[in-house]
Amino acid sequence: MKREICLIGLCMLLTGCGAQANSNQADSDADQTANLRTVLENASVDFAKIKSESPYENLHFDNAVLKIPTAAGDLYALHITRSKMPQDKALDLFLDTLSQTFSPEAAADKDNLFFGSQAVPPTPNGFTLAYPQIYRSNYEDKIRSNALDCDLFLYQTDTDGAHDSDCYFMLGTEGGMKMNRGTCTRSVEKKRALAGWMPRDNFEVSAWYTPDSADSFPLADGSCRVCDAAQYCQQYLSSDVFPAQMRGTKWQTKSVGIMQTDPAHSAFYLTLTREYGGIPFDSLHTEGTFSDFSNGNDYLFDGSEAMMTASNEIEYYFLMNGADSVIPAEQPAKKVLSLQSAAKAVSETMTTAFAFDVHEISLVYCNRVISDTESEVRAHWCFVCYNPNDERTYRVYADAETGESFYYAY
Repeated sequence: MKREICLIGLCMLLTGCGAQANSNQADSDADQTANLRTVLENASVDFAKIKSESPYENLHFDNAVLKIPTAAGDLYALHITRSKMPQDKALDLFLDTLSQTFSPEAAADKDNLFFGSQAVPPTPNGFTLAYPQIYRSNYEDKIRSNALDCDLFLYQTDTDGAHDSDCYFMLGTEGGMKMNRGTCTRSVEKKRALAGWMPRDNFEVSAWYTPDSADSFPLADGSCRVCDAAQYCQQYLSSDVFPAQMRGTKWQTKSVGIMQTDPAHSAFYLTLTREYGGIPFDSLHTEGTFSDFSNGNDYLFDGSEAMMTASNEIEYYFLMNGADSVIPAEQPAKKVLSLQSAAKAVSETMTTAFAFDVHEISLVYCNRVISDTESEVRAHWCFVCYNPNDERTYRVYADAETGESFYYAY
């Protein structure tokens, strides 16, 4: 159900990138003692200066755009722990969210309520996977007493085949969630199982817009502005449909794509990420392979998404990491790197043999893996650069406190 992005196992030599600079330190004490608010307030001025003066021979900023978060408080490092919810609470949460998403009748439809467990694996039935039913035998008692270990709970009406009207909802015990009302899927694939469907299976994104765009497009119930769709989606994901157990962080719309669902109507495809204190987690919504990280670490990306075919309803969503435990450091950052110092660190990291075209600069949280269940999250300036030498995109990061830099390419 989850779109996988394949890591290249063998450490790749990144074409054209210098070997000297994986840990650059900014050398301006003044830049390093500013607080987050001051740095963000000065970022636009720094950006304009960099674009006008072009101080780095290996970075071209002609087509660059700056995306500044709305963070207003202090900057904190974060510690994330990934763990399973207690099974009885996860089952109750599943039923409650299902009831609010579709109807109380759906939550009472015992024939279509299932669970996933390695102890009772699903069986192929020629159309989709047939999972064991929660309310058969004494499975519910075993689930609630932890006598049977579960990975997920799901509601699917198409286990035995497609119908004119089907819907799907899944909640993983580690916090992943997927919902599909089925209307859009059935309109284009009459015999497709809903469990594995994702919007880009059938529709291409014709154009991308920022979440604050006022451009309008014709949805099934009339014209809707991009900004209104983005706002509705964020309000929906922060509403009581998702109880507090699933809201350790806030959801943020990263970008909005336009999909043509039929000759007369469009749909909004919304890429989503989590945010903490106004700073978004680094996210990736592209398919294919990417290189290893230049500093030898591994990082996790947010990759959640949603689809709207009508202005007042979410047709589909896939949400990652909803139940992560996110704990801020006891003390905020004592220093925050200015945009100018970040640009200097990025320039020193990359080769001077040719110039990279900088497309976008933003401030994001990078989620570094430290164990199977834990990760460290630190804010970084992120420079998205295009390398005309090998026709690849490079994402180059400078730690917002230390200036240490790394990159990867895809």
